[in-house]
Amino acid sequence: MQRLKEPNASRIFYIKYGLQKGMGIDEIVKITRIDPWFINNIKDIVELEKKIKVLPKKSNIPYELLKEAKQYGFSDRQIADLRGCGELSSGA
Repeated sequence: MQRLKEPNASRIFYIKYGLQKGMGIDEIVKITRIDPWFINNIKDIVELEKKIKVLPKKSNIPYELLKEAKQYGFSDRQIADLRGCGELSSGA
């Protein structure tokens, strides 16, 4: 909670961790005083990461999900890390 209150370079990661642990947008906004629009965008990224992580490792990423990940700025390496495999076998 303290890391969310203090403006610092790594606060964005603590916002991500909070969302991953189930904190709500309103709760994070109240603590950080950051505009809900920004927090909601981070939440969208966290949710997209979840979609990628739950895919079976031996399957290719569906085209629409890969397209969405690329539009969000995910690199092939990030996608591979989320899937727990190398870049060449990530389906990206």
